[in-house]
Amino acid sequence: MLPVALRAIFGPGAIAGRFRNNFPLLMMLRPWQLRATLEDGATMLEATAAIEPGYCFLQMPIFILAGGEDRLVDPWHSEKLHGEVHASQLQVVPAVGHMVQHSVRPSGQHHREAM
Repeated sequence: MLPVALRAIFGPGAIAGRFRNNFPLLMMLRPWQLRATLEDGATMLEATAAIEPGYCFLQMPIFILAGGEDRLVDPWHSEKLHGEVHASQLQVVPAVGHMVQHSVRPSGQHHREAM
């Protein structure tokens, strides 16, 4: 299931080579890590709703980077956050999925790596 999950979070692009080669993938499958991931998913909506009213009070510069083809968190959420945080900048990268931080080089170019 791990290869399927990685393709889903990186899709529609390829799994970034640095991630694939350097991230300790088997650590993701430890029972306590799986439990923590499930707990995060189960409590995320409630936790986000609790802190959302404070977004408009944030005054530090914030840069929001989102994958335009994110299949886990729709880019609409990043656009909404950008609208609520006055000192924010938003960049939605087309043809990139959820793991945008691994899929885009600092110059904004996509990694062109094979799966």
